[in-house]
Amino acid sequence: MVVETNLHLGKGIVRGDKFSLRRTVRGVPSGATISGSILTLKSTIATADPGLFQKSITSSNVAGTGQIENTGASGVGTIRFDLDDSDTLLMAADTEYFFDIQITLSNGDIYTLETGVTSAKAQVTTS
Repeated sequence: MVVETNLHLGKGIVRGDKFSLRRTVRGVPSGATISGSILTLKSTIATADPGLFQKSITSSNVAGTGQIENTGASGVGTIRFDLDDSDTLLMAADTEYFFDIQITLSNGDIYTLETGVTSAKAQVTTS
């Protein structure tokens, strides 16, 4: 199942700010775990990867990238992506960007968890 949503879920991404997002992954098959996940953000769907940016995470915590916080051995996992200020500054204010979030399971299966369109708000304070 694919969920179409806004990446920031109504919280709002502000250009130049750091931003973290977490997703709960339900239905991880018995005997499998989440071994990797990728967040991709592009100005057009046709733009070649990595687009504006990609964040690739594993179970190791990497500052400014994120982590698979729970690999889902119980059937429910948690993933976290961290956007640095340098990532959000790449986004022009009030411009739509396409994104998706994919996971790779330990058995090699790849699933797209989420697709959608998002945008960033302009900074008010720039000093």
